[in-house]
Amino acid sequence: MLLLSIAYYNRDALNDSYACSKSDEFRKMEYSGIVSKKFIDQENHRFRTILFKEDVSDMVLADDTSSFYVFVNPGDSIVKKKNDDYVSLFRASKIYTFKIYFGCQN
Repeated sequence: MLLLSIAYYNRDALNDSYACSKSDEFRKMEYSGIVSKKFIDQENHRFRTILFKEDVSDMVLADDTSSFYVFVNPGDSIVKKKNDDYVSLFRASKIYTFKIYFGCQN
């Protein structure tokens, strides 16, 4: 019972720790390529995932709240620099910029 009480009162800290972990992982990544597919990865915690035509790592957006995943389409070009929270999306001679946010309060 004591453990349940502790877990209940620390749930915000646990959620923030998870969000910060995902945010840190994402910041370390670098992407540059053309989107080939986007999907909800049923085998990986139902994370929103973007695949590229080039041999680039998959972009995993976990619990991002920026609406980037909803906006992106196959054929769009994406650039994300290492140590940055922003993703630039190029579509039909226009550039859209999204700040990827996982809910980290730190």
